Amino acid sequence: MTTIQDRAKAFREQAKQDYPASWRPDEGAPNPLVGEVVRYDQGHSDYGTKLIIVVRDENGKEWSVWAIHAALLAALQRERPNSGELIYIDQQGTRTSNASGRQYTAYKVKVDRVVAPDFDQIPGLATGEALDAVDAAAESDAAAKGGDENAIPF
Repeated sequence: MTTIQDRAKAFREQAKQDYPASWRPDEGAPNPLVGEVVRYDQGHSDYGTKLIIVVRDENGKEWSVWAIHAALLAALQRERPNSGELIYIDQQGTRTSNASGRQYTAYKVKVDRVVAPDFDQIPGLATGEALDAVDAAAESDAAAKGGDENAIPF
């Protein structure tokens, strides 16, 4: 078990460090960036306080990914990567919005995680319609075969 002293020592060392190199694909940083989410931080830019995700790539190099573009921040909000998870970030270049006609920098973000669907949100399942349909089909099948719908089919 980690003690408060161990955590404080590790945090003290982390706080002394500067940010890792900024992830800038336009300046030769790897694109896509694939690695482990190390931690979250905040940094100050000309655009105000911004979210920074520190990602350790496959070679052990850490990168500061500054979420300064709205499209990147939106993709991160959708995926909600946690520390320790693998993340894929691909800067996909400049695109034009169909709705506004404005240009923006597009991103694709994926997290290596298996997520079980929320079956309560799938249409038909929340109300039991799917189960009712299965029961009705079983009864219909059994009646057509002249047998018991509860009989084992083998």
